Amino acid sequence: MSCHRFIHETPHRPFLGSLIFFCVIYVSLSCNTIMEAQAWMGKVVDKDTGKPVEGVAIVRTWYETIALPPHPYSGVLAIKETLTDKNGRFMIPAEFYIPVPILRQVEERSAALYKPGYKFLNLYKKRFIVEMEKVPTRYETRKREADKAEYNSYSHSDETKLLSGIIDRERDFIEVLKSSEKSGPKTRPAIRRPVHPRNPRKFKKIPRFPSGVAMRKSDGTRKKESKDGGEEVKKPYYLSSTSIEFTEDLAAIAVRDIGPLNSLVDMKDPDAVMVLIHALSDKKPTLRYLAVSALRKIKDPVSLPHLIKAAGDSHPSVRLEAVRAIGEMGDPAAVPALIAALRDKNFEVSYEAATALGKFDDPRKIYAVEHLIEYLGAKNPIIRNKAEYALLQIGVPAVDLLIKALKNKDVNIRRSAALTLGKISDPRAVDPLIDLLNLNDKGSSWAAAMALSGFREKRAADALVNAMDFSNGGYLKQRLGDFLCRIGPVATEPMTAKLYDKDVNIRIAALNYFICIKDKRRKAYLIDALKDENLWIRRYAAGKIAALKDPEFTDALISAWNDADSKVRTMAAGALVLIGPAATGKLLVTLGDKNPYFRWRAAVCLGKIRDPEAVDSLLLLLNDEVPAVKWSAVYALGEIGNHRAIEPLIAMLGDGDAGIRGKAAQVLVQITERQMFGQDKLEWLKWWKQNKVSFMERKQP
Repeated sequence: MSCHRFIHETPHRPFLGSLIFFCVIYVSLSCNTIMEAQAWMGKVVDKDTGKPVEGVAIVRTWYETIALPPHPYSGVLAIKETLTDKNGRFMIPAEFYIPVPILRQVEERSAALYKPGYKFLNLYKKRFIVEMEKVPTRYETRKREADKAEYNSYSHSDETKLLSGIIDRERDFIEVLKSSEKSGPKTRPAIRRPVHPRNPRKFKKIPRFPSGVAMRKSDGTRKKESKDGGEEVKKPYYLSSTSIEFTEDLAAIAVRDIGPLNSLVDMKDPDAVMVLIHALSDKKPTLRYLAVSALRKIKDPVSLPHLIKAAGDSHPSVRLEAVRAIGEMGDPAAVPALIAALRDKNFEVSYEAATALGKFDDPRKIYAVEHLIEYLGAKNPIIRNKAEYALLQIGVPAVDLLIKALKNKDVNIRRSAALTLGKISDPRAVDPLIDLLNLNDKGSSWAAAMALSGFREKRAADALVNAMDFSNGGYLKQRLGDFLCRIGPVATEPMTAKLYDKDVNIRIAALNYFICIKDKRRKAYLIDALKDENLWIRRYAAGKIAALKDPEFTDALISAWNDADSKVRTMAAGALVLIGPAATGKLLVTLGDKNPYFRWRAAVCLGKIRDPEAVDSLLLLLNDEVPAVKWSAVYALGEIGNHRAIEPLIAMLGDGDAGIRGKAAQVLVQITERQMFGQDKLEWLKWWKQNKVSFMERKQP
């Protein structure tokens, strides 16, 4: 039945006729709109040098406007991004959509281009060659361009991860630039003068001493002009070493004019110690802290009794600095004071006292162990870590008490004690750690296993291997394999049997063990694992082979393309690409395989390897019977980018498959860097005849 007869012989003819007319108009407009969508291919070069720029983030954005009452809706329809390759080339596909004439409008606005070190670009008109201008490496300029890239594009969208990652890394670099440009010679900050809120002249200026004048040796006077313009008046200011009259006001003036009392250290004056010792009795805790800090740097034995007294100061910061000072001086006379500081209310003071005791060759430092073991049970992990470090400083004398702590009811104490024993590595701790491991306690078993990995002994290795059989959870079993790697080849014999265990996690742990200790049999074990019945073992083996990048696995990886799991096949192909040109020979042989899937995979891998030796074989593959294989050959030739492929690719523009014609046109653009001919075979042939000689000479190495 014709369309005209259908319209006139069907009820509601006017309505159906209008509907059909609207559908025809809609399809016509839709097709025209979709036909206008084009992929954007081009090249980014440096404006000054003309060299290609790699790693430029390019973002295309499409907006849509829908006529909805009472107000039209406008928003982002799609965002696509890409990075330029090492030749500066890029390609972003178009966004296809279903248009609704009049009711819905879709437009693409400016494209964003950004790379750190270059000016941010907003291109309102796309072009094939895009020039980018460099900016100087300065804080202000780099920050300005990064701000433009962030605020003029959707850098926080999930679809622009490449651009947002580049901007984040540039922000880190900008911070480094800022710190390097802002840093200059350190100067003493200006001293604020007291100013009355209503009468600035009410307060008199406080007389200032020149920097360091309090420690300058002269005749013991400071010259000052009289107000009436008469003779100079000599005012005493120097404190002799025999009689010290250091008032609180003078101490405040010294702090104000000299700066922090630490600056007295740089003067290397013997009287500085006496001035600082006097400052230890000041009412201000800040001044006392500065004095202790300066005495800590001077390390004068005369100050030790005064520092021991300061270790009982009312302010915790003063006590902490005093404990650090007497600990660094290394005088055995400070041991009783450090033992007393172990019971300080402030944990930092107690921790510093224990750490200082660990540095003394004194049997009394054992008193610090019991106190630190109590801190091993703290809920705060920072406190536990510091307690572990202090016990590690004490070392072997703490082993007996730490072994007792392995049986403590508190899981935190057991775990921290085990980790500390593993770091001390005393042989007496091996059997107690094995007992803790065999308890199969979730909270402390892994700590015992980690501690045992520090002992390269056979009994520790056997205990870890046996623990795999009764450990709960695949994660702990794999962690045990990691711990065995630290022990080394001692566990080779028992781990060989675990390669054929029923538990998949144990088999993976055993396979990982032979890889990490670099056993000679690991290659054979990995090839067998790549053929294993278990899917997870095959995936694990493919990933490990990819990390090794050994050409000896080439045959096994090609055979893995027969695997039933698509991820195993993909991982095997990726491993061949990582092996690189060393795998080219076997892949060229595979191009002649009877299985078209093998030919397709081999061509794609050769394209990613980009070995020019594969060009001739790939050109022969352009005549393959399977379209997918021909497409992969065209793709590979484009990745290699050899000029010998230009004429055969022009011939592929006459292929019966539209996908192959489109890919051939795209590859020709990549190789010749020309976009104006599209899929017009005659125009390409005409251009090639005119420019073949010059193009070949230019491309010769």
